[in-house]
Amino acid sequence: MDTSVYRTGKYFQNSDTKLLCPDCNTGHLISKKENLHIIDYKHYNEEAQKHKEFDPDWLKFAFYGFLQCNNPDCLEKIVVSGNYEYGGWYGDEDGEHGMEMEEYYPHYFERPPKIITIYDKYPKDIQDILKSSFSLFWLDKSSCANRLRLCLENVLDTFSIPRITIDGKYINFQTRIELFYKTNNNEKYKTILTAAKWIGNTGTHSTTIYAKNILDAYRLIDFMLKELYINVDEEKEILKLSEEINRKKGI
Repeated sequence: MDTSVYRTGKYFQNSDTKLLCPDCNTGHLISKKENLHIIDYKHYNEEAQKHKEFDPDWLKFAFYGFLQCNNPDCLEKIVVSGNYEYGGWYGDEDGEHGMEMEEYYPHYFERPPKIITIYDKYPKDIQDILKSSFSLFWLDKSSCANRLRLCLENVLDTFSIPRITIDGKYINFQTRIELFYKTNNNEKYKTILTAAKWIGNTGTHSTTIYAKNILDAYRLIDFMLKELYINVDEEKEILKLSEEINRKKGI
């Protein structure tokens, strides 16, 4: 995954955004000027320009339109909107060599690009939580972090780790992680779940959380889910096949 757009939150006009198409998961979404419309915050910008210390950086704009997949077998269009910034002309004064720095900061995708792959072997509720988190990543990173924490809570549910004690008391997430560790005796799962938990906690208790934090959490969760729902199944299949071959002594 090319994380540059995810980390900076922006892509440029007439460029390959490096965002995977959410329809085919193969092509990239392409930004073209003719497919995007700029909206001037007219009244705000008029007032800003009256200020004696006015700077063009104060101006605010929005955009809407669509990005298009560059996979010739797909060419799907994905509706997008957000904030727009014009950085001016960069290049020769004669205007022959250079480019206009037009930057697009998306906040809404009609179908957001997948930040990590969602496999069919994942439980349905976990798939749904991840899908909703992809939209929130662009709009509200704290809420996105909360969704990722919920994803991990649900992972523990699928392994029958209780949320409530026999006498009806709520079991906190860290205690549930410890219980999960005791059932599988795998130190790496405990380490990874705890690290991802801290990022989820930041989203709950702080208004400041950065793209890097969220992407780190996605990376941890991606590894955990593949380990728990895909590789474990493959391991069982390999062991079953091995036992069968051993039983038949290769025949």
